[in-house]
Amino acid sequence: MSDWASTYDWYKEGWGRGRYAFWRKNLFAGLQQDFIYTDKPNSILSGKVETDGSYDLVVRYLDGGTAGEVNINVAGKDFLLKKNSGEEKFIVKNLGKVTVKSGDQIEIKNISGENAIADIVLTSN
Repeated sequence: MSDWASTYDWYKEGWGRGRYAFWRKNLFAGLQQDFIYTDKPNSILSGKVETDGSYDLVVRYLDGGTAGEVNINVAGKDFLLKKNSGEEKFIVKNLGKVTVKSGDQIEIKNISGENAIADIVLTSN
C-alpha cells in the first residue's frame, strides 16, 4: 500500500491516499503510515504478484465507523472482507490460503461503505 500511496498522490480508480498527517480523523494521526480509502461503490485497484508460491493472505484494514464490504481477489479467488460498525480501529485478519504464480492479479474492489486498507500481505506458510 505504501508503494501505491507514494505513486498516486490522491486518487486513482476511486481510491484515495490517506496519510496520518493529512487525514481528517485524529485516529490516524499517530499511525505514521500510508493507507488507501474509498467510499465509492465498485472502485477497483489492481496489481500483480511478483513471486510464485503458496501463501496466507493477510490484510490490515479499518474496522468500525459504518459497516462496509470489500472484495479482494487473488489469482481468481475471492475473499470478502466485512467491516463492522462501531469504534474505529485497524485490525489484522488472515483471510486464508492462496497459491499464486508470478504475474497473477490482485484486485481490491469496494462493495459498500467507506473502507480503508493499510496492508495486504502474502506471507509464507
